[in-house]
Amino acid sequence: WDPKLGHHVMKINASSMPAPLIVNEISEDGNPKQSISYKRMFGLLLGSIRQLDKETKQRDHRIVEREQLLVNALDIDLENSVIEKEVSDEGFEKINQHRVQINFSNEFIGKLNSNSVPFVQITPRSWYNKFIIEKVNNDGFVILIEFADGQSDFDFNWRAYCKVKEQIDLKSYQLDVFKKDKIKINNNHPVVQYNR
Repeated sequence: WDPKLGHHVMKINASSMPAPLIVNEISEDGNPKQSISYKRMFGLLLGSIRQLDKETKQRDHRIVEREQLLVNALDIDLENSVIEKEVSDEGFEKINQHRVQINFSNEFIGKLNSNSVPFVQITPRSWYNKFIIEKVNNDGFVILIEFADGQSDFDFNWRAYCKVKEQIDLKSYQLDVFKKDKIKINNNHPVVQYNR
């Protein structure tokens, strides 16, 4: 209890502090006493802050160096990288002609690269003798059907999918783990597969 301040105060044991902070004084009753120099303590705190700042900058510099080593080892261009992703489209058709053009959705067409050719899978939902996908391009596909005896229509589900390449800036691109992004190495280059 400090009678001058009128409340409890924490008493610091001077012997537990670094020697430069301790000041030897004579108390009012003439006895020697040790106290702590707050002016010197401020200098120590300031020095500690500067040291932490220096160590943080050194750590950040080491992280950048390690990142650059990884980028060089994987031959990554952070500002001009290509990711590979899969895009898809699907539908259900009921047709009654032997040869039919099925068009992809505008959204799917917009995602395709000019040299992309989608894969098309057909799941028949009615009887047939034979069918073949005659042609596939960026707009859709043409299917030829040979109907089964007594059948005049053909029901089927279809799914088109394609891997496309997209230019990205890896410095600003962040993988979204919640969308199950995957990174694989392809010909010594990282290929990022992701869903949006």
